[in-house]
Amino acid sequence: MPWFDSTFRWRSLLELVSTVLLIVASIAVVTAVVLVRQDSRAQRRPVRTEPALPTAPISIEDGNHRGRDNAKVVLIEFSDFECPYCARYALEIHPEVNRRYVDTGRVLLVFRHLPLSIHKSAQKAAEAAECAGRQNRFWEMHDLLFQKPKELGISDLRRHAAQLALEPGEFDACLAGDMVNRVRADIEFAKSLGVTGTPTFLVGARLSDGTVRVTQRLRGAQSVESLQGSIEALLSRSPEK
Repeated sequence: MPWFDSTFRWRSLLELVSTVLLIVASIAVVTAVVLVRQDSRAQRRPVRTEPALPTAPISIEDGNHRGRDNAKVVLIEFSDFECPYCARYALEIHPEVNRRYVDTGRVLLVFRHLPLSIHKSAQKAAEAAECAGRQNRFWEMHDLLFQKPKELGISDLRRHAAQLALEPGEFDACLAGDMVNRVRADIEFAKSLGVTGTPTFLVGARLSDGTVRVTQRLRGAQSVESLQGSIEALLSRSPEK
C-alpha cells in the first residue's frame, strides 16, 4: 500500500535524524566536560612568576672581571661549565659581545659560577677555573672548559692546566679544595638574587661607588641582538650617582 510505505519511510527518516541529533548532543556534552576539566586544571596549575630585581645596588667585587673597571654598563653572567646552553653562549655569542662592548671599554663583564646539582662535574670545573685564575689564566681556562664540555673529570682538568702551562703543583694543591667555598659563595649569591638557572644575565648600570644597579634579568642563551638592546638602552642614559 503506497500510504503505508510512505509513512514507514518518514518514520525511518525521523528515527535517523533523531539518532544523529542524539549523537551530536552527546559529543557536545562530552567536549564541554573535557574543556571544563582542562580549564580547572589550568587554573590550579601554579603560575611561574619572575623574581623581582634587587632593589639595592649589588657588589661585583668577587666576580671574575673582563673589560674596563670604569665601564658604564655591567653584564653579570651566571654560568655552569657543564650546561649546553652556557656553552652555546660562550662559543657563539660571547666572542661577539666581547668584540662590540667589552674590548671597547663600554661594558664590564662579570662572571659568576652557578654549577647546577644535575651536572656532576660542574662544581669541580668551576673550581678548576678559579685555580687557573690564581695563576692569572681564568679566562683561558673558561674558554677551554666550554670548548671541551665532555672533558671535565679530574684528569681532564689537569690536562687542561698543562695545556695552559699552569704550574702543576700549585694547580693540584688548589684543586684539592681551596676553591670549594669560593664557588659556593657564588651559588649563595645567585640564590639571594633569585637566579636558579643557567645561563642567566643581569644587566645594570655602574654607580660611582663601584656597585651595580640591576635594571634587567635575561635568562637563557641570549642572542647578540637581545643583549645589544639591553646594553644600548643603558649606554644611552645619563650617568647614575
